[in-house]
Amino acid sequence: MAFAIKHLSLANRIVFKRWGFAERTANDCDARDLEVTPAASAEILIALLPLQVSAVFSQAEFDNRLKKLRQHMVEERIDAVVLTSYHNINYYTGFLFCHFGRKYGAVVTHDQCVTVSAGIDGGQPWRRSACDNVTYTDWQKKNYYRAVQHILGPSVGKLGLEFDYVAAEVKHNFHDLYPIAEIVDVGYPLMNHRLIKSEEEQQLIRNGAQIADIGGAALVEGLEEGMPEYEVAMISTDAMIREIARRFPDIELMDSECAAILLFSLKI
Repeated sequence: MAFAIKHLSLANRIVFKRWGFAERTANDCDARDLEVTPAASAEILIALLPLQVSAVFSQAEFDNRLKKLRQHMVEERIDAVVLTSYHNINYYTGFLFCHFGRKYGAVVTHDQCVTVSAGIDGGQPWRRSACDNVTYTDWQKKNYYRAVQHILGPSVGKLGLEFDYVAAEVKHNFHDLYPIAEIVDVGYPLMNHRLIKSEEEQQLIRNGAQIADIGGAALVEGLEEGMPEYEVAMISTDAMIREIARRFPDIELMDSECAAILLFSLKI
């Protein structure tokens, strides 16, 4: 969850300055800069929560993807689609989740798109996605399905699921949730949608290839006889992370050291 304080609102920037933060980017993070007292943690956390970060793709790109999905829904007379796979949730919303033993989804209708996430993720699904979000708790066994029903309402005529990904148990639970609904597959047609790359996607692929070349070159240059494999990997990975941060200065770097320091400091 590396971030740039300069993107916070003026009021929240004042909060960070009050507790000793300078206006620094993620690349400049230092453990000493992120040491905060328990008294500061709550105020800093409140300052962070409203921060919705930039995505790799533009809002127009996500809107265009949803437009194609909804066109398929119109053609097949599908009332709603519930996406459950890593790839399609990320493709249509920008949010990449980790199961943690819970269920996640993206509910798409003809007029809304909402991610459904477990409480363990807090506000991250909303912060990291291009749509709205509903968070459910683990207090009752099937709260995930109640959250979906909260979005879709008590009845659906035709519901789309990804048959190439959804587990038999999940499909059965959706049958129980909407017993008179016709449940159809959308996995294959959505795969065909993803095959046609937009200009933004092509540009990201080019950037990815160029960044990989930089990592490979750094590896070759830093390689020494007797060097442990993890040291070799770190040379390449560090070079690529720095280049990613340089090329995409407004996005969060996932699983970065800065993120770990910040979360530990805030005790969350």
